[in-house]
Amino acid sequence: MAQAPTCASHDLLLSSTFLLAAVHHTGGHLNPAITFAMLLAGRVSLLRAAVYIVCQLVGAIVGSSLTLAIDPLGYRAALGAANRLNVWATAGTALGTEILLTAIFIFVVFAAVDQARGSTAAHLPVLAPLAIGVTVLLAHIVAVPIDGCSINPARSFGVAVVSGVWSEHWIFWVGPLIGGAAAGLLYEYFGYRAFVYSGPKEDVHRKAGASPAGPQEYTV
Repeated sequence: MAQAPTCASHDLLLSSTFLLAAVHHTGGHLNPAITFAMLLAGRVSLLRAAVYIVCQLVGAIVGSSLTLAIDPLGYRAALGAANRLNVWATAGTALGTEILLTAIFIFVVFAAVDQARGSTAAHLPVLAPLAIGVTVLLAHIVAVPIDGCSINPARSFGVAVVSGVWSEHWIFWVGPLIGGAAAGLLYEYFGYRAFVYSGPKEDVHRKAGASPAGPQEYTV
């Protein structure tokens, strides 16, 4: 329990840093829940989404393997940092937590990379990685004591493959994907069309990949 703030602070730094590094090349998804939400919102194609998710899963396995190689004793002591339910947490509690926190996280991601909103608030593009990182931090503070906090199926999958801990693993796919899909569609069809933010309205007839939402806009 006491390690949750420390873990979350690390996630804030890493999330913000990696997002800054990748955002101008691929949109900096790093998370199948983000990619799935972007796919449903028509912001990436099925082919690109599939490639992204495969790369995310492979990267998670490589990252977990490197952690094991660098610190095998610490890795085994932490059971590979695999997601596991606390003794008092039920599957329903964990699933609801993952759905809710991932929905909040993905909604923040969509808002942070929205160039239509950014055009009316010059600070938004600069602060986008920080906003996303802070959301990840807060999610970990809440969920680490419950199930270790996933909000990213790739993170859960990578450590499960390397550590061999698959307990209740389905929760860390179903929860984030449902939460991500709900948040992405909510933002796309309500917030993005200015009903919530009263910003510049979008062309309701735009084609997939044509909305001005940042460097993750691709049609291929």
